[in-house]
Amino acid sequence: MEIQFTAVLDSGEKASLRDCEWVFYEPCGCPRGVMSAVILGQPMLDEDTAFREFFDDGYKRTTLAMVKRERKRGVTAELMTTERYRAEISPAMRVGLHKDGVCPRSVETLVPKGDLL
Repeated sequence: MEIQFTAVLDSGEKASLRDCEWVFYEPCGCPRGVMSAVILGQPMLDEDTAFREFFDDGYKRTTLAMVKRERKRGVTAELMTTERYRAEISPAMRVGLHKDGVCPRSVETLVPKGDLL
């Protein structure tokens, strides 16, 4: 028997977690990436879990370091319905807002050169 999870979104709306996406945003507010709220039957119930899964590189230590670095930079995540993602976020991601690591909203680079793990 499969357990169904219901998410209460920031808007107060309730939705099945299977019908939701975690959307990640750069500090400037531009969307960075998206992932399903349920992966291979495993629910991403909270933001911390979603961050760890999104930045997982297969090595726990570097994954945790990257999560810490990206949160410190101001990367955020929002849980939303797939319907909202498709209508509002997906078009912006397909346009490719960031070219060569530069945000069109600012002159700063997203990840300074040499700031690798």
